[in-house]
Amino acid sequence: GQPRQCQRPDGPAGLAPPKMKLKCRDVAPKDFAKRCLKQSLPCVIRGVGGSFLKEWEGAAQLLKRWVGFAGNTSIRVSFPFDAKQPEGLKSLNAIEHTSDFFAREDVLKSLEKWGLGPEDETVHPWTLVRPPNWNMRFEDLVTWTRHHSQEVYMNQLMVVDLGSQVINDLQTPDWVKNSSLKILSPSLWVASGSVATGYHTDSPANLLTQLGGGKEVFLLPPHEQKNLYYDEAADVEAKMHLGEDGVPEVSGLSAANRSSAGHSVIDISDSVQSAKFPRYKDAHGMKCDIDDGDVLFIP
Repeated sequence: GQPRQCQRPDGPAGLAPPKMKLKCRDVAPKDFAKRCLKQSLPCVIRGVGGSFLKEWEGAAQLLKRWVGFAGNTSIRVSFPFDAKQPEGLKSLNAIEHTSDFFAREDVLKSLEKWGLGPEDETVHPWTLVRPPNWNMRFEDLVTWTRHHSQEVYMNQLMVVDLGSQVINDLQTPDWVKNSSLKILSPSLWVASGSVATGYHTDSPANLLTQLGGGKEVFLLPPHEQKNLYYDEAADVEAKMHLGEDGVPEVSGLSAANRSSAGHSVIDISDSVQSAKFPRYKDAHGMKCDIDDGDVLFIP
């Protein structure tokens, strides 16, 4: 079978603020350095994703080839949280009220094993809950995306970890060589369904290359962090085991006793939760839609 193509959702897209009016501009490859990189402005270069591969016959053929090279490589995958609202999106980061989350029996049992107490809601009113993780072979991930209804997400696998044969498949296209941008550490993401990821900061500048499916990206300048509520939050990771049907059963925690200030506490997949942040409606930014073969420059 063919891998599913994760198209940009027509219905419950991420909840962009109402002033997110700007669109990413399209730029020709020859103009990338002048109009995007030198001005430090986001832009989309359409239809050039395959130029990063020496041979390009589509995402399905690429995965098949790389499974042949590195199918036994152990990788870590995440299982997104279910949508909280009808017709909503599944999410990779759940944002919970600290007082409510740390009152849960399964959470308290995990803390008791580690000799920890609940987080102080006066210090961290919100808790960032990262999704449960599981280890599997790269080949099993590809098979899962083709045949299993349960969404799975592989986040930022360093391509070098797949071995030298995979690295040798990559190349730097001329339109990147002719700019001053240096590609340092190519990474691979794989998702088998529509999933929302909350606002966060990335560095350094990067080229997001969509080899299959589609993505909707909200980009906002650093001075909008106040309107995005970048507050320090308690940071935990959910624990799970896989049932016989392959559906993750989430209970308790696998990591706790830490905090994060690199994420917004607005859950863009949850209309009820996001409505609790009045400044969010004043946030300005741009929405960038990319599809199969497009490249998004994020300064």
